[in-house]
Formats: sequence, C-alpha cells, structure tokens
Amino acid sequence: MTRQEGVRVYDAVCEALGVDDLTYKYAATASPDVPPPAAEKSRGFSLQIERRIGRGTFTVTIDNASIQLPIRLLIEYVWPASVEQVTQDFDLVTEATFRALEGTWPRVLAETRIRGQLEAAGGSALNFLSQRVLHLGTDRLSRLEALPQFVSISFETPAGHPTEDDPLHQPKREVQLQVLREDPRSVYIELMSQWPQLALDGQGDMTRVEIDARRIRQLNSEPSKYLDNSIEYLSERVFPLFL
Repeated sequence: MTRQEGVRVYDAVCEALGVDDLTYKYAATASPDVPPPAAEKSRGFSLQIERRIGRGTFTVTIDNASIQLPIRLLIEYVWPASVEQVTQDFDLVTEATFRALEGTWPRVLAETRIRGQLEAAGGSALNFLSQRVLHLGTDRLSRLEALPQFVSISFETPAGHPTEDDPLHQPKREVQLQVLREDPRSVYIELMSQWPQLALDGQGDMTRVEIDARRIRQLNSEPSKYLDNSIEYLSERVFPLFL
C-alpha cells in the first residue's frame, strides 16, 4: 500500500464517520531479507488513523510486514460510549476501507478481542474468584505459605467448522478472568474469538491435508456480526459458568 493509497483510505474513513479530526500516520520499511530491486515491491508498511474520544481512543491500523504475509486491518475502541457505537463504527470503517482499495481482497482470518472490568460481588475480586468460583475456602487457602494476592482463571476451546446455517459456528476461544490489579474490587475479563478460514484437526501428517470445501469458512460477514457473536458467548456461555 502506497502513501497515496493510504490517504485515499483516510479520506474514506473520515467521510464514513462524518468527522475531520482524525490523525494520520504512514510508514514504509524495506524487508532486510529481500535484495533490491525486489525489496521495493515487497516492503512492509504501516498506516494508522486515530481519534481521541474522551478518555479513550478510536484507532484504525492497516499494516503488513512483507508481501509474503497477509495484510492486517485492526480497528480498536478504548472506552467506547456504547456497544452500539462500536458495532456501527466498525462496520462503517471496514466498508469504507475496502471501498477505497482497488482489487479483490480475500479474507483469511477474523478475530475479535473484548476487554472489560466488572465489579465483583462482595466488593473483592480476590474473594469472589477464589471462594465463589474456585470454591477455595479460608481453611484450604490457609495451607499455603501465604494467602494469595492475585487469582487468574483461563481456558481455551479449539476452532471448529462452519455449518450451513451458521458461518460463525465455533471459533477458537480464549477466555481470561482475573483480579484487576489496578482495582482489586473488580474482575478483569478478556475474550478472544478467532475464525480461521480453515480449522485443521491437528491430527495425522500435516504435510498432507485433505481439504473439504464445505469446511472452508467464508469470512464475509460484517464486523458487527463477529462482535455480536462474542458478546453473546460471554453473556450466555461464560458468565453462567460462574454464577
């Protein structure tokens, strides 16, 4: 992506969001492993568009280390006003970005990452996680050399295959719940959901993989669909585990 193409994306994003106070940064780096003149065509780049909103930020990053790797489009909202604002702006920015770029851009991976904090029942995240979630009573914890000051819980589930009715079915999930170090009254929670184009079973000879076309995931949904899926997973699958 050239600097001129980056400016075209910047203009499209500003128009889509209806704002004109976004900052713009562009940088290009030649690959040290590729000799000239091929290095000029395979050089990496980074484009960043940012806007400060209250105590948070809205950032759009498009970057690529080299021509051998996929290009990444990353949209981040820190301390958004609402979920509705996030999903709306993510859809607008994604549509504007691909509209501003020429050619066809096949998508090989979709990922969402949601971070947040919740006030723990009883006013102590340490007590909530250790006693109500892990069921470690005071008598059991007293067997340790010292009582813990920090507790963390995490689990991962593997990616599966899409279904005919649900192209977003069973992404890879990584979930973390832990004491928020900056505020021990709160639980920090993070959910990463990842939809690969093809989920491999991880069995047999990986140099010979037979691909079933029905298992290839079409990643053409709007960003809001992936976000809604992740939020629903938190509210309907994760939180009920710890009630």
